[in-house]
Amino acid sequence: MNYFKSRGNRVISRIEMKRRNFLKASAASVTLSTLPNLVKANSNSSAEVELSFALLTDVHLEPTVVAVNGFTRALKAINNQKIKPSFIINGGDSIFDSLERPEKDIAAQWEIWHKITAEQNKLPMFHCIGNHDVYGWMNPDLAIKNSPDYGKVRVLRELKMSNNYYKFKKKGWNFIVLDSVHKHPKGYEARLDEEQFKWLTTQLQDIPRQEPIVIISHMPLFSAVYNYVFEGKKSELFTDLTDRILVHRDGWEIKELIKNYSNVKLCLSGHLHLQEEINYLHTSYLNCGAVCGNWWKGKLQEFEPAYFNFHLLKDGSFKYEVVNY
Repeated sequence: MNYFKSRGNRVISRIEMKRRNFLKASAASVTLSTLPNLVKANSNSSAEVELSFALLTDVHLEPTVVAVNGFTRALKAINNQKIKPSFIINGGDSIFDSLERPEKDIAAQWEIWHKITAEQNKLPMFHCIGNHDVYGWMNPDLAIKNSPDYGKVRVLRELKMSNNYYKFKKKGWNFIVLDSVHKHPKGYEARLDEEQFKWLTTQLQDIPRQEPIVIISHMPLFSAVYNYVFEGKKSELFTDLTDRILVHRDGWEIKELIKNYSNVKLCLSGHLHLQEEINYLHTSYLNCGAVCGNWWKGKLQEFEPAYFNFHLLKDGSFKYEVVNY
């Protein structure tokens, strides 16, 4: 951290330079999923499926006809599949926005979330916190800032989460759910705090090496799509912003940790509303698009509204499919 390179008015640390070079080197192994219901696998394994689950992320639900109908269709599709998943993982940004919206809008968004999930979903659901789920960080209203629900308190209560990051185990697979969203003077930034990073390190150490692991974060740990699609097209000012809010600022450090654990098979994220897969060493990093697509305005760039089905195999490999519901 003591060596710096200047770029215009920016200062880039040595670790940041390493991260950028790493992302560029990884681009050759990126797969963009552009076809509906496309089945992919990280191996040619014929092993038996041990566990199936669905991942939906970036629903951005609000009480409009298109959003209500879209989320209803997605949950119906998941619950009525021939191979029914054991559970659903919600990757965050459940509601349209709680960062800046007034209280009456936020209350309406959560009300319709609870109504639709109660009516349409019969499967257990595990939640990850998204940036738009956080209450009031970018709202100047003093009543919200002084509310006991300020920050992550409300989303934890609404989604009945006991903590903002946690782990659980299903059959032979371990799941680690991270909290990417942290306070910043201008709103939020994507990273783990020191306590959570230590917790993640301990979990990876404690899980037996023969047991496979899936890590879920709302923001991507890193992203070639971000590096080329966003950063390659935007201004220096926009790049300064996206370095903070689009991908984990500590993605390099997390990657350095994960590389020591060959049983980390999958790292799943959302946030960008785009789909990509980066296979690096023994781990597949998948950005799983958005249920809302382009914020309920059709597709975003090449990607339709979608959710993902994952089929985890007994040999520690996996298959998945993109469902444009």
